[in-house]
Amino acid sequence: MRRILILTNDKNNAVTLRTLLEKYRIEFEIAIGEETGRTILTERFMNLILLDAAAIKGGTSWIFPFLESRRLRIPILVVGADETALTAPIANADDVRFLPQPLEPEKIVAAIDATDHERRKHTLERVNVAPLGSFSDD
Repeated sequence: MRRILILTNDKNNAVTLRTLLEKYRIEFEIAIGEETGRTILTERFMNLILLDAAAIKGGTSWIFPFLESRRLRIPILVVGADETALTAPIANADDVRFLPQPLEPEKIVAAIDATDHERRKHTLERVNVAPLGSFSDD
């Protein structure tokens, strides 16, 4: 089961994202603010972080140095913004994807599914294992 953390600084955005994801029975936790986010990431494993664009300040977010300092590689989906939202350099930038406005439930779920697929593919490549269905009967 995938575990998703929603990081935001805005309670209204948290409610909106929660409402969208509950319809799809996706397991998630919500962190409103940096302190709560740090606590959750320290205590529990997460497969994906949905980073609300409202949590980006000055072209970056506390989450990037936090993950880097702990050598954690968790895919991040920046919700409500495009690539221009992050202007500061970040480590592991290839783990970051963007989902600009308008936010539609189907787009969010498709982006989550695509992130899961990319992560599985990357893991299989790293350990040199072919994904299921990739073997030929020649």
